[in-house]
Amino acid sequence: MRKHRISGFFIPILIVSGILLFESSSFIKGINYLIIKYKWQETFSQLTSAYTMTMMDYKTLFPSLDQDEATKVISYNLKLKKSCENSVNEGCWPKRSYYADGKSEYNLGVYPGFIMDNGVMVSGIQKTTPSCSTYIICNIISIDVNGNNGPNTFGQDEFRIYYYKDRLIPYYPGEDRVAGYTIRHFLNMK
Repeated sequence: MRKHRISGFFIPILIVSGILLFESSSFIKGINYLIIKYKWQETFSQLTSAYTMTMMDYKTLFPSLDQDEATKVISYNLKLKKSCENSVNEGCWPKRSYYADGKSEYNLGVYPGFIMDNGVMVSGIQKTTPSCSTYIICNIISIDVNGNNGPNTFGQDEFRIYYYKDRLIPYYPGEDRVAGYTIRHFLNMK
């Protein structure tokens, strides 16, 4: 009977194979990060451009608009695949979404939303605040840059954007380490 031994030649090959396997998984994570970053930047740009064009048409967010009116203003100059009155039930938002911890669920099913032509899902559109102005937030929307694909977690592929009467601001408060860190890098801020 012949005994199998690992010769000295195969040990470096096994070590290099292990390193390459580890590096390839890091490479794939890096590619996914770049894809999500690009989609976020593209989406923020599209939303900003559409809202700017909408403001030029004299349609802007005013205090105390109901959800339907706010949705019409936000989506006015966007190319949409689908529009929904109830985001989750009608397929405009994932069935399960998670806070940054990846465990606690939140649900945007009661809000209207839409799917943009690039596949980004938008939901969480509320009626505008009574004090909506250039200094006070009018509305907050949630976006999922890769649609129903996972992880559907806030700060990884789901983000929020603040609408003011005259501009959009990405949500990235300093104390929110997960989403804030990600958005600052998406905006190329260190």
